[in-house]
Amino acid sequence: DTVSAVVAWQRAARLDPLAADLREHLLLLPSGSRDGVADIPMVPVAALSGLGIALWTISWLLATWLFWQKRKERATKPVLNVIALATLMLAIASGATATWGSRHLRADGLAVVTRPETMRETPEANADAQGGAATGDVVRVDELVPRWARVEHSDGRTGWIPADHLTLLSSSSSR
Repeated sequence: DTVSAVVAWQRAARLDPLAADLREHLLLLPSGSRDGVADIPMVPVAALSGLGIALWTISWLLATWLFWQKRKERATKPVLNVIALATLMLAIASGATATWGSRHLRADGLAVVTRPETMRETPEANADAQGGAATGDVVRVDELVPRWARVEHSDGRTGWIPADHLTLLSSSSSR
C-alpha cells in the first residue's frame, strides 16, 4: 500500500533524519512523496542542541573568568577574548540550526494523498482543474473548509482536494 509506505517512511525519517537505510527507502518513493514540502533535512537536532548548550556554557564561563581576571588587574591573552566570542557565535549558530531543523522535521500540516485526485481552483467538484495529485504525494494543508482542503503540492502547485482523500503525517487518522 503506497500511502501506508509513504506515511511510515516519512514518519521514520523525521524521527531519525540521518539514518542511511531510511534515506535509501525514501529514494524508492515517487518524487511527490519525498521532494518539496515532503523533503526531510538531514539535521541532527539533538546533537546540535547539545553542542549549542555546551558551547554556550563554555563561552560564558570563559567570559566570566576573563572578566574576573580583568577586575583583579591580571593580564590575559587577547586571543582568549576571541575564543570566547567565537565559542559564543558557534553556540548561537548551532542553536539556530537545531531550531530550524526541528521546525522542518515536524510533520504538522503535512498529509499524504490517498488516491489520485484533481486539484481544483475552488472547493467545488466542478471547479477548474489545477493539475493532479497522485496517490502517495505529500501535500501541505493550508486551509480547511467543510469536506475540502486547500493544499500545496510538493512541486509548489496549490489547489483544493477533498479532505477525505488525505491521511495526516502527524497522526494515524485521516481527514
